[in-house]
Amino acid sequence: ATIESLLPVWRLRLVRASAERLTDTRVGVRAAAVTAWASLRGPAISDQLAGTLAAETSAPVIAAQLKAVAGAHADPVPLLTARSGGPFAAHPLVRAAALEGLAHVALERPHTLPAGFDAGRVAAILAAATADTSFVVAATAADLAGSFPGDAAAAALLRAWATANGPGAVDVRRGVLTGMSRLFAPAPAAAAPATAVPAAAGAPAPLLLVAATQAPPPAPRWTPTPALQERAVQLLLAAFNEPDVRLRLEARATARTTGLLPERLVPTEGSLRATLPAVTRDPAQPALALPFKAPDLRCDTPRGSFRIRLHPGDAPNTCALFVSLAGRGWFDGQTFHRVVPDFVAQGGDPDGTGWGGPGFLIRSEANRRPFKRGAVGIADDGRDTGSSQFFVMLSEQPHLNGRYTLFGDVVEGMDVVERLQLGDTFRFALVP
Repeated sequence: ATIESLLPVWRLRLVRASAERLTDTRVGVRAAAVTAWASLRGPAISDQLAGTLAAETSAPVIAAQLKAVAGAHADPVPLLTARSGGPFAAHPLVRAAALEGLAHVALERPHTLPAGFDAGRVAAILAAATADTSFVVAATAADLAGSFPGDAAAAALLRAWATANGPGAVDVRRGVLTGMSRLFAPAPAAAAPATAVPAAAGAPAPLLLVAATQAPPPAPRWTPTPALQERAVQLLLAAFNEPDVRLRLEARATARTTGLLPERLVPTEGSLRATLPAVTRDPAQPALALPFKAPDLRCDTPRGSFRIRLHPGDAPNTCALFVSLAGRGWFDGQTFHRVVPDFVAQGGDPDGTGWGGPGFLIRSEANRRPFKRGAVGIADDGRDTGSSQFFVMLSEQPHLNGRYTLFGDVVEGMDVVERLQLGDTFRFALVP
């Protein structure tokens, strides 16, 4: 009882603490503060939230604010639509967050939709966004479009698959497949009608009911035209032959979820992996490297500099890539787009979204070095899917050992690494 009586006091203190940090100089703190503040206060902070959004200039914070708007603002749609395109949506993180917010409002808070703006309007916005110039936005829109069944959404997904190209094509196509898994999924089966259990002779009337043995078959959420369904089937069949294993496996999951293909036509995971074509080395990559003597990397940031000792004996091709990219200034001006206290600081994406890289993937080079404090590894989305995104460990994490490529260790300036903030810029210099 004593603890319960204190809860309103602590809630008030949390509200005040989060509100005070909405203007903190640290990007990560502002983003976390607006999330906590909106969760604690709800629609009561609508006017203040709109004012805070109007004054913000950092894309990661605006993205967090838009998620707060979608979940708590009393009239979220005008703020979200203003940032799904146009001058307020210059950064792909902002556009993607606005689309996620609109989808959330349409599905979870439809009572806040303004007159004349229904779920169909949101579906149209998402369908159009599947053609966005940013693959981050296009992939996000494709994924979300699957929650709004209809011929327009299906046509947009099929078009997005066909037109996807460039470094982000795999991400867009994965978004298409996850969108299709919901778009073409059958509706949940209706509950079977209950029937009474026959009573034995002379027994009282039964009190228990059991389900009928035959449940009605599931009905589709929407009935696509035969032409659209056939195109979806052909897309899945083609996806089984994609050179990227992630697309093959996602297509398999989509085929099984939707029932678009009979089970006999869905390949096993083993066969999809076994029939992958030979890896083709992108000509933009450095020449294939054997163990060599590598220079150190000095990382210059607004907080100071730290020095990374590379391990070309354990990860020669990864080290050769970083020496090559750093030597031509490719990293200059990039940001640490992910900073998780007591875990990692991560950078190496030229767009700062956490999705990008140099336009090609590198082979994994897992080794026996431990992911202790100061270890530097390659971020990836599965085996052989890393590139330029790297992370520096802020604490020891044994569960990462042998899973990710560890290619260096911080040998000077670990105190600088621990002061890094979300959005801090950096550059690499080669040090003999």
